[in-house]
Amino acid sequence: MKKNYFTITFLLLFSIISFAQKNQIKAAEAEYNSGKFQQAISILNSAEYLIFNAEASDQSGFYNLKAKVLTGLVENNIEPTKNVTLTIAAYQELIAAEKASGKFKYSVAALESIKRLQNDLLNSAITD
Repeated sequence: MKKNYFTITFLLLFSIISFAQKNQIKAAEAEYNSGKFQQAISILNSAEYLIFNAEASDQSGFYNLKAKVLTGLVENNIEPTKNVTLTIAAYQELIAAEKASGKFKYSVAALESIKRLQNDLLNSAITD
């Protein structure tokens, strides 16, 4: 009997966490769409610990949004050195999540964005 209660409690807790993740991702996406990159990244950073137990499709969406927000921070010259590194790490997490799931929705765009960031860094180094 205790096993049944434990199972039901676990499933309820898991579903609540799942809804919380999606709400936080939607809130971060709204902030991103309105151009408030720093608020969006703070929401994503606070929700990141929840994403490890999420489905692979939710993980890839999360890391795609995080990478786009970090790219926006880089383009606005907000701690560009730190944020370029974090952007590339987010894209790598995205690619790893999609590889694990077998569904490649954002990987091509992620690889193109990594190449663009590398070219921007190279051009910046040449200019300096």
